Amino acid sequence: MSANEIAELKTVGWHHALDAALTPCGKSHADLESAPKGAEWKIALARTLRTTVTPPYDWLAYPLHVGKPASVRVYLSQRN
Repeated sequence: MSANEIAELKTVGWHHALDAALTPCGKSHADLESAPKGAEWKIALARTLRTTVTPPYDWLAYPLHVGKPASVRVYLSQRN
């Protein structure tokens, strides 16, 4: 399996994990777009994803709509 195929499989897994994590929160992808960047539930979601499926910060920043990857790092470190 090539590096590109492995990266694609990881990305698909991260998307599935995000979808699965949104359901118990009662949130949707539309909520991700409309909620403030630092919403507590978004940060909790990011923490859950980081500890379960370990996506990089740059991946988390985009679908969660929390700003730049450095912002994700800061949000997660401040709320530990």
